[in-house]
Amino acid sequence: MSDPTSPLIAHSLKPQAFRIEGMSCTACAARIEKLLNRQPGVTASVSFAAERATVAGLDDAAVMALVEKAGFRAQPHADGPVIAQEESAWPMWLALAVMLPFMFDMAGMALGFHAWMLPPWLAWALATPAQFLSGWRFYRGSWFALRSGGANMDVLVALGTSAAYGYSSAVAAGVLPGHLYFEASVVVIALVCLGKRLEARARRKTGTALLALAQLQPKTARVVRGDALVELDVDLLRLGDVVAVEAGEAIAADGEVLAGESSVDEALLSGEAMPVDKRVGQSVYAGSLNQTGWLRIRVDKPSVESRLAGIVELVRQAQASKAPIQALADRIAARFVPLVLLLAVLTLLAWWWHADGETALVNAIAVLVIACPCALGLATPTAVITGAGVAAQHGILIRNAAALEAAARLQVLALDKTGTLTEGRPSLRSAEFGADAAWVQALAAGSRHPLSQALAAGLPRDERISLISLRQVLGQGSEASLQHAEGSPVRQLRLGSPAWLQACGVVLPTGLLSDSDNHTLVVAAEGERYLGHASLADATRPDAARLVAWLKAHDIQPVILSGDRLAPVRALAAQLGIEQLHAECLPADKARIIAQLRQDGRRVGMAGDGINDAPALASADLSLAMGQGSEAAIAAADITLSRTDAMVLADALDIARATLRKIRQNLFFAFIYNAIGLPAAALGYLHPAVAGAAMALSSISVLANALTLKRWRPSKRAS
Repeated sequence: MSDPTSPLIAHSLKPQAFRIEGMSCTACAARIEKLLNRQPGVTASVSFAAERATVAGLDDAAVMALVEKAGFRAQPHADGPVIAQEESAWPMWLALAVMLPFMFDMAGMALGFHAWMLPPWLAWALATPAQFLSGWRFYRGSWFALRSGGANMDVLVALGTSAAYGYSSAVAAGVLPGHLYFEASVVVIALVCLGKRLEARARRKTGTALLALAQLQPKTARVVRGDALVELDVDLLRLGDVVAVEAGEAIAADGEVLAGESSVDEALLSGEAMPVDKRVGQSVYAGSLNQTGWLRIRVDKPSVESRLAGIVELVRQAQASKAPIQALADRIAARFVPLVLLLAVLTLLAWWWHADGETALVNAIAVLVIACPCALGLATPTAVITGAGVAAQHGILIRNAAALEAAARLQVLALDKTGTLTEGRPSLRSAEFGADAAWVQALAAGSRHPLSQALAAGLPRDERISLISLRQVLGQGSEASLQHAEGSPVRQLRLGSPAWLQACGVVLPTGLLSDSDNHTLVVAAEGERYLGHASLADATRPDAARLVAWLKAHDIQPVILSGDRLAPVRALAAQLGIEQLHAECLPADKARIIAQLRQDGRRVGMAGDGINDAPALASADLSLAMGQGSEAAIAAADITLSRTDAMVLADALDIARATLRKIRQNLFFAFIYNAIGLPAAALGYLHPAVAGAAMALSSISVLANALTLKRWRPSKRAS
């Protein structure tokens, strides 16, 4: 028996993405998904709009074989977005060319010019290639659908057009009396083929944002080899390679600047409109554009692990995910085709009893061809694909469609103070440590907390003091063992919040915690002996007040959750106009407050950037992490914000609301179209040719509505 933890099995269990070709409607996607999920230990999700399947638990060959068995084609891909290829256009052009004589035929019937009407033999000769060559895709799709026990749009089109063609052929041969309806079958096939091509083109446009991101990274890089520059494929770059980048060139890999300085445009990665100055020691990212100077960059990450690759994969996953609001549409679409077939049979019987067989057949055909499950299936994913892609272009990375929907329905937004409402770059205002200042500096330099880093930068440094050990106390401070020189006594120091030091038995000077001090206070102690304190201040983000005003204008209650003392938190809340605040919060306190806010049924979001925000981010209905924040915060977040301004939070909620609005509009249109079109066809008010045109237009209109999201602009730029 094979080891379940073997590398081969582990690889097969990793989710893999596949491009799926040949799907004609959402019923096809549902059938493939059902087939894959029937396999033991397999989890699969198939998106018709994205033409993509994500499968875990099967190797590539098994997935391709199963999809092929269902009548479709699956192609695995390693990198880059899944971009569908256009099908051959000649069947559509053949049907459209054949349709033209029948348009004159229909005009002649309408105007009473019988000389314009086609002879029966010529009508049959024209309709036959359109029916069986242009319409072959519908017969093929129907065969595979029925063979696997399902039914899709191909079944409806094949049945409707075959009935019209078969009846008309019998009339043309003199076997049956009645009129010819070759024009109905030809026009339906032509318009459905045209509609499907336009639909496929529109679907590809919904993914252009992802394609634009994927194409940011250059294919090659010039690598320093001795005194020469060697051009290599980016996939061949190794860690430690030094890459040369001249002005006007795109950066090929994530890395650190070793030499040179320049302004770098990171707009498509971070959403920041202004170029960022880069100097020796600073990080640069693949896909950003070097604008002014030359750079020598040491490669720190392979191309598949670059920040750009991570963004592309995150957006791809979001676009292929399913929003909760889509569940109803999926349930209806799954039962749609059988219900339409039943309605067509009832229409045929009712009109046969009420009128005659010819009228009954025409109306039943109209029912078959006007039905459109595609509009229902495309309503949600096309909006999600467009919305997530546009958001990514503006520095808003959405993990999945559920996060998009949660953001649109948010009622309360809890905001961390440091790094979210403030710049996150505190500066030292005053320090009173006396002779212990260098010891406190050595302790602070060992911590990555912004307050510690600001304190370390502002205090005198003694190179002879070494840090032996350091322990971070989450949300409270640090304690460390330090030594001045080898053999000298080791000192045990603590640095952190006044409340933590008091809990450790340190007695603070009277008046130190006065509420008149609106700065952040940091205290140092050795054992229970007070050593001194420092006062630090963090500038409020310039657009923080505008963010709060936007939240209130959109009926979202802002709440501050901060680990800082009450006085500075209260001062910031008063400055921004926030009524509800919670200060001196430990990580567990933040998570508990989030749970309390959710108790009355309100949808609560949390925005933060620090390690101590991770529990609260995980507890909220929606979590938003500032992109410059800690990896723990970003890992716990539903939405990651790459821009550094406060209004990016408003932009994330705004694009989510715009996307949900488009989803609702699309679902309303899809439901109304079928609710009006099917009864109208059943009651005899629609000719099959008109019904076919309406069916083709319904999907296109849903896609066109979703594409209007491309006009969305963030508030920062709109202003």
